[in-house]
Amino acid sequence: MAGDLPIEERLLVLSPEAAAAAVAAGAPRRAGTPAAGRSERALHIYGDRVRVLSGPPEGAAGPAAPQTMPDGLSEVEALGFAAARLRLDPAYAEAKRARPRDGETWDFEGSCVRVPPRPERTAAPAVQPGTPTSAYLEGSVAVGLIIVEGLQDDLRFDGSERVKTVAEVQNGLTYYASTQPSAGLSFTYDIRVVQVDVPPNPDVDQEALWREPAMRQLGYDGSWSSVGTYIEDLRQKFGTRWAYCAFITKYPLGWFAYAYVGGPYLVMNYYNDGWGVENIDRVYAHETGHIFTAPDEYAGSGCSCGGSYGARWGKPNDNCENCAQYGVPCLMKANDFSMCVYTPGHLGWMPARMIAKHTGKAADIGGSQQAHGAHLIQSTFSGGVTQWFRPDPIGDGYVRLVAFDSSQVLDVAEGRTDNGAPLILWDWHGGDNQLFKLEPLGDGYVRIVPKNAQDKVLGVAGTSNGDAVVLGDWHGGDSQHWLLTAPLVVEHSAKVMAVAGASTAEGAAIVQWDPVGHAEQIFRPEPIDAEHVRLVCHHSGKVVTVRNASRQPGAPAVQATWTGADNQRFKLVILDGTYRIIAKHSGMVLTVAGASTADGAIVVQQPWTGGDEQRWLVPYVETATPPAGAATAEPVSAGLA
Repeated sequence: MAGDLPIEERLLVLSPEAAAAAVAAGAPRRAGTPAAGRSERALHIYGDRVRVLSGPPEGAAGPAAPQTMPDGLSEVEALGFAAARLRLDPAYAEAKRARPRDGETWDFEGSCVRVPPRPERTAAPAVQPGTPTSAYLEGSVAVGLIIVEGLQDDLRFDGSERVKTVAEVQNGLTYYASTQPSAGLSFTYDIRVVQVDVPPNPDVDQEALWREPAMRQLGYDGSWSSVGTYIEDLRQKFGTRWAYCAFITKYPLGWFAYAYVGGPYLVMNYYNDGWGVENIDRVYAHETGHIFTAPDEYAGSGCSCGGSYGARWGKPNDNCENCAQYGVPCLMKANDFSMCVYTPGHLGWMPARMIAKHTGKAADIGGSQQAHGAHLIQSTFSGGVTQWFRPDPIGDGYVRLVAFDSSQVLDVAEGRTDNGAPLILWDWHGGDNQLFKLEPLGDGYVRIVPKNAQDKVLGVAGTSNGDAVVLGDWHGGDSQHWLLTAPLVVEHSAKVMAVAGASTAEGAAIVQWDPVGHAEQIFRPEPIDAEHVRLVCHHSGKVVTVRNASRQPGAPAVQATWTGADNQRFKLVILDGTYRIIAKHSGMVLTVAGASTADGAIVVQQPWTGGDEQRWLVPYVETATPPAGAATAEPVSAGLA
């Protein structure tokens, strides 16, 4: 592991020849596929050569991480390499385990969210009209990291401090990637070290003092709005979905760490006030949460419960320290790498549906209740919010299953361990009866094992609507098989794959649409052989099909009855957290026609170009050895979102 996070990481340096070949082939600068046939994804990308990948090396063929810095790296690549090596050092992890003030509530006096200066607010950053730069924390993100130095010795960063800064940012952003793997996060960096010839001056705007000359050194006009221009330039340069930047400096600040609403950028002092350099990663991650619309939860911010936060879902701030009856630790509240049940909704992460294999019905909250003790049942899939659940990784392989409507969690009633014990809603308290393992069964489904009763699994006590979800001994039947699946999100528009008009007719078009959670937007990736899946349209039971088995570019995707033909079989190939979906019969990939961002734009097959209209967030779980008695087909995807 790197740092103190529950995720395996590995440093990879591409040869100059491999990097040059990728550039010559027109691959986006953020493209992170390390080698043909490998499934690791790139979490952090520095220049054309340096990658920090998720997952350990895949067998003996995996190239080992270099112990010394290779020749010929650019400044950005060299800093990324040195930062990753630092995080892979056991001493770094040990320092994190001994970090000061671990778990303490943030003691900031006031909110660390700032509003841009009003006079400059009218001079909007040069972003694409109607296109925010940081709406949902999923997919590819460009990060501009600007280290601002002064000429005085106490305002300069030595080489080790520059590497430490990059390593802390890397650790803070890995936290998000490890917390929600299905968000497909991948960060591509532009790192600049600039020196400005201005002394500290407490009588003027502390930020504008150094920000304006720093931006001029980067080739911009120095105004607040020029930061927005720089951010949009990063997004265009790297071809990412989102972009933001951070200024790290030793200059005195009126507030040692803060983020602008709508900027979007954040500012931090390297010494991190009373929290120290070992907590830069957590403060940086906290401020990044603001960039992606998560609110403060600590008392000093003046937060209040309720409200509506997050561009996608508009969830309340009900873990606010000032009013939450069942408040829990959370990065937005305290110096803690954990997350309350509300923050994922603020960040825009997609909830999943829990589908029972024996009936195709969905787990549901009985009677659409939100009260403590509401029972979990199965009912016909409707797409209603009482059928949305978000699996949040908690650590040690466990998740909590958050009911998206109420932000309460699934709970084995009273911590019972007997057969027939019901599942209910309850506020999150972190007990073993609220933690579950999702164990792949080898057929694209999982069994759900509660931590408090590890010899039991969740199953449905019948086949009718309203039948309860309860604990029971594992017998391997379909009533104990669950598919956790979410929409397939296309990178360029953040819209989801859907069947046009919610039609159930043979040949109905596959299109993109804003996520509304209805059944025509759910596609189950079901493994059918060692390499391929079929994409089952949940509302109709039909599968995604290239019409007439055409091999022509532009042939549309439709829904059709499963026949097993190759134009209904797709291979999922991981990129930098997103996937390309390859039709077996043609070798082409599913693509939103014309890279349109409009609702109703059709999905077609096209040769692979690497464009964002060909990149899809596909819900998945990591494969594991199926338990005894499980199906034997090799899993490709188990559909975790």
